[in-house]
Amino acid sequence: MASLPSVLAPKQSDVERVKQKEAYARAQGKDTFDLRHRVVVSPTLSPGDRVHVRDLNRDAGVVSTSPARPRISCC
Repeated sequence: MASLPSVLAPKQSDVERVKQKEAYARAQGKDTFDLRHRVVVSPTLSPGDRVHVRDLNRDAGVVSTSPARPRISCC
């Protein structure tokens, strides 16, 4: 089957449009996951707030706030 070289040449994809589509798909996937697993946003806790620790079945107080960045464990 014969084809012209201009037909066989790959087209440049629009990078911004691809990024936008990927971001939209990622957001849709997150929304679906959150809905399926009944995710709720927890309120921000401050030191001194009272909380219930379910696995210990007792009330406790918040000692400190969480760090701005999560801890990274090293090997």
